[in-house]
Amino acid sequence: MRKIAIVLSVVLSAIILLSTPAYALTASTSPSLPDQKLEGATVDFSLTITDIKGNCIIIETDLDKDGNTPIFDITGLTGYQLTIHEKDIEICNNLPSSLTLSIHGRIPKGITTQDVQVQGGKILKLKFFDLGQHIYYRVKDVMDGSVLSSDAKTFTIIHPQLEDARKKIEENIKDPDARRIAEQYIDLGLFDYVYNDLLPLFSKYDPENISRLQNRINELEALVAQLNQTIKKQGQIIQEQNATISQQEGKISQLKGENANLKNENSNLKSQIASLNSQISEKDKKISEMDEARMEYAHKAKNMQIAAVVLFILMLVVGFVGYSTGKKAGYSTGFREGKEKGYSQGYRKGKEDGYQQGLDECQGIKIE
Repeated sequence: MRKIAIVLSVVLSAIILLSTPAYALTASTSPSLPDQKLEGATVDFSLTITDIKGNCIIIETDLDKDGNTPIFDITGLTGYQLTIHEKDIEICNNLPSSLTLSIHGRIPKGITTQDVQVQGGKILKLKFFDLGQHIYYRVKDVMDGSVLSSDAKTFTIIHPQLEDARKKIEENIKDPDARRIAEQYIDLGLFDYVYNDLLPLFSKYDPENISRLQNRINELEALVAQLNQTIKKQGQIIQEQNATISQQEGKISQLKGENANLKNENSNLKSQIASLNSQISEKDKKISEMDEARMEYAHKAKNMQIAAVVLFILMLVVGFVGYSTGKKAGYSTGFREGKEKGYSQGYRKGKEDGYQQGLDECQGIKIE
């Protein structure tokens, strides 16, 4: 039963793979690009990319920048998210199935010079010509960081100096072994030595110069061993640099993810700030209304206070006037009534006192 299940699983996987439509991103240029190009020459072409399936397109090139002119013309790329470096560009955000971009650059010189000290303290200048494959462009169709498909156009650099030297070797050195040695020395970086020394020597071949040439060969073989050691060290350095580049690419990918998270957090913070601003606006409005009500209440209270003071003063004035008027009226009435009562009581008292005095006076009189 287990074997049957495994077979069925394999068959189903094959059916799924066969039913999945295959596609490949395609790129074309106008005008078409040659397989070889002269060093330092300028290159202008329009790159059209079709059958785009991913959410990003990455375009890379080995062309050098021509002065201050950018390699990639982005004037027509509106509405996209662009990440631009000198020799690569990333285009994202709602890509169409077809995209066109203009590219302008310069073919690299592709010549490396190096000074090497040989026995006796002499300095030998080496010159290496880059004969490797380079890219006019490499297009990658990317979906969420994964490359779905890619397309590229390569070229090799034409070096006029090297072409001229090889032509002169072919025309002037008839001995096949001497020709082979000359070409081998060029590959080892001894271009100037071959061009300035070996070519004149081989073109005027003289058996008497064999011993002299052998000494130079021995010296060059020692130099080749030294160069091999240097090349080995450079290879190690390149491996270390590649490892460092891989680590940096990993960090860049991580930073892109963190950047996306920060953008989401920033958007959330903006929404919260907008909500808080709305709440603050409502509170400011309520505070303004309360301030207006407080000022109105204070105004009314002040008016009531003034009215109370005025009323109190009026009461004092009225009371004082009433008190004065009542005092005068009471004094006049009381004086009059008291005077009349005094007259009455005095009369009665005088009468009584006169009568008593009369009686007393009458008691001492004898009647005969």
